[in-house]
Amino acid sequence: MANYLRTTGTTLHVHDVDADEIHNVKSSAISGVGGSRATSNIQNLQDESVTVIPGAITPTAASFTIYLDTGSVEQKALYQLYKTAKVVDFYVGLTDDPDLENVPTLAGSVLTLPESRSFAKFSGFITDFPLEFAVDSVVECSITVQMESAYEFIYKT
Repeated sequence: MANYLRTTGTTLHVHDVDADEIHNVKSSAISGVGGSRATSNIQNLQDESVTVIPGAITPTAASFTIYLDTGSVEQKALYQLYKTAKVVDFYVGLTDDPDLENVPTLAGSVLTLPESRSFAKFSGFITDFPLEFAVDSVVECSITVQMESAYEFIYKT
């Protein structure tokens, strides 16, 4: 039987290397972590068909949604990262480890990922921090992160 991962228990962590800080962000949705590979078409005048060759990966804009909590230290840090457009590392912890306490830790400037959980890691900067209001709801922010390069998938060991 396949070991499909559920979304419940997915974690989001933001690592500011310069400040020696890691923020565990409570998020209701994460999407767009990826990148598309460019292609180049090669065709000579004599060819009846095109040869397509792979090119570089173009990083996408990832996004995650939070419920605004003005008392949250993590959300205040995210807002400051938005204001400064600082490039930081993002880690999305997958649910292949049922122990939700297994999260990245920071000792000094060294970040350690738990070996029992898989992660998607990417670097990027926050490009949008919009407040979203609706009747009979809580205020949400669908934060957009421009990925700096392709993401890395780190499998649990």
